[in-house]
Amino acid sequence: MLSRAFVHDANQCLHVIRLAAESLSLDDTDGRLTPERLRKRIDTILDQVDHLTALIGGAATPPSPVLPQQPERLDNPSAPQILLVDDEVLAALMLADHLQQRGYGVDVAHDGQEAFDLCHQHVYDAVVTDIRMPRMDGMDLIRHLHDLQPGTPVIVASGHVRSGHAEDFPDSVAQVIGKPFSPTQISEALAKLAILPGAGQ
Repeated sequence: MLSRAFVHDANQCLHVIRLAAESLSLDDTDGRLTPERLRKRIDTILDQVDHLTALIGGAATPPSPVLPQQPERLDNPSAPQILLVDDEVLAALMLADHLQQRGYGVDVAHDGQEAFDLCHQHVYDAVVTDIRMPRMDGMDLIRHLHDLQPGTPVIVASGHVRSGHAEDFPDSVAQVIGKPFSPTQISEALAKLAILPGAGQ
């Protein structure tokens, strides 16, 4: 029987591969596919394939994937500011890159406590969060966020919830998206909230 840790790690690899492939497809469609972005996506996919192969082969110490660089905050003060919160590091950074390419300013946190600390430093137009995370889970983050930044809409993106069931969450949760998801599902959810680059210009 497969261990829970193995299933989690394998699912994370597959999710990142899917996000990288989806981003390649989107960038090819809208003309954003530069040689640098192509190399970055290919390296991410190959690193995850190697990691998954080592997991399946039962290696004692599978190779650590190469993490994309932490996204830099945009200099454009009018860009909508989004906080992504997910303990699946690679998936979060891939999604951050997708949103930045579409004109959003993005911060990334890998657990609820790190996200909550960032919320003391910045005001966000929206928060996209997983639910099951170390230190502080997504539900606690949503409750604390409501006290700290009331009115900030939350998009829940998690493999432990049913898509579309926002009524199961506090009122600040505008949409629920199950994993695996494509990057466009998040940008479309932001668009439904009228959180769009250039909308305030």
